[in-house]
Amino acid sequence: MMSDPADPANPTGPNKWSVMAQTMPDVFDSLPDGFAVGEMLYNLPSGTYAGKQAVPIAPLGAPGTAQRTSIDSSINIYTPNGYTPTYNAREFGMSQLVNLTPATGYELSPKYIVLITDGVPTIDRDGRTIHGNGISQAEGGAAAGIKTFVMGVVGSDNPQGAPYDPLYMLSKLAVAGGTSASGCVPSSGVPEASSVNPRGTYCHLRFAHICPRLGDSALLWLDWAS
Repeated sequence: MMSDPADPANPTGPNKWSVMAQTMPDVFDSLPDGFAVGEMLYNLPSGTYAGKQAVPIAPLGAPGTAQRTSIDSSINIYTPNGYTPTYNAREFGMSQLVNLTPATGYELSPKYIVLITDGVPTIDRDGRTIHGNGISQAEGGAAAGIKTFVMGVVGSDNPQGAPYDPLYMLSKLAVAGGTSASGCVPSSGVPEASSVNPRGTYCHLRFAHICPRLGDSALLWLDWAS
């Protein structure tokens, strides 16, 4: 995300991470006051890729609270390192919610992961092997009552040499995670070296479509796999 331009047609323009840093605070600010939200980034290599709890999960509250400020500013604190450990990011995020002791009043609130990624998996599940097997299309499933939303941002439509349609993979993850659009059945497009043409039918959701489906109170974990 640091090296690729946000707009492939403008190779000298801002990179994807810069654009995300500018736009995501507005997305975070749009979350309801009743949500409890945390954030994790998973691309910090130290021999093995490991998760980083950027912001512990806690109630957001009204605009201007410390939790909202931490969420808004967190994206500017860390720097991507170039690879996409999707399987490990999802597993780490799941562990955070499975082992969470909810804040008072959130004991019975539903739990969700929002997995945000800009590309195909490039780190195997061992956390070390580059361009290994990554994550299968069936491994984004719900566990312990926790559903997974899948958000593909700029770059997520680029196969990067992978022999499959990455948007189809994300849609399969959304179906397995129990969050696909109602009645949607994904189908693959035709992957080329750096594009998909023609496109298939996709079932993962854009971020703007997520919040209305969660209700007024939820435990939300934002999981960056890049």
